[in-house]
Amino acid sequence: FDVFGGRAIPWYKFGKPSWYKDEYGSYSLPHDSLSKVDSPYFLIGVQMIFKKALLEKYQGFNTSIGMIGDSIGYGEETEIQMRMIKDGVQIFYDPSLIVEHLVPKYKMEIDWFFKSAFSLGRDSIEMKSRSTSYLNLLVIAITAFVMFWIHLVVYTPQLLKKDYYIQNWLIDVFKKIAKRIGIIYHSLLSKNPT
Repeated sequence: FDVFGGRAIPWYKFGKPSWYKDEYGSYSLPHDSLSKVDSPYFLIGVQMIFKKALLEKYQGFNTSIGMIGDSIGYGEETEIQMRMIKDGVQIFYDPSLIVEHLVPKYKMEIDWFFKSAFSLGRDSIEMKSRSTSYLNLLVIAITAFVMFWIHLVVYTPQLLKKDYYIQNWLIDVFKKIAKRIGIIYHSLLSKNPT
């Protein structure tokens, strides 16, 4: 294989809060065996291997997106996979390849989930190199508004369960909205809308 990867599971060096779910620090694709990767699913950066020559051919990762110092960013590993798949490179996922990935303390704070989701939305515009029309932004805004009310109705009763905390509720109700706000914000700021 020229490119392959697997799953990431959380490693709690510092322990974890009672509300923190393992799924928050995990990453896997919906495949139970060795599978070819294709959109909308991609390998995670922490768990991917490239042949050096192939990575050099594609001039490495796009350094305008992704983590830069303390600045939260995403998409550099997805963007390069998208370019490779477009050119016919086969990428494979093997769920038996597992990396224990450190969950730092700051990723177990509630504001991380919203900063992270906002950044993911913001960077999705750059990662996919697309412009977003004002009409699309309006649809995204309306979708976020509708999602808020749906999630409010769906997740609020969960608060009655013993193992569902206010932090889980905040994440479930607001995380996807934060991502859409990131898309809208970046599109308007970069004057991408047409």
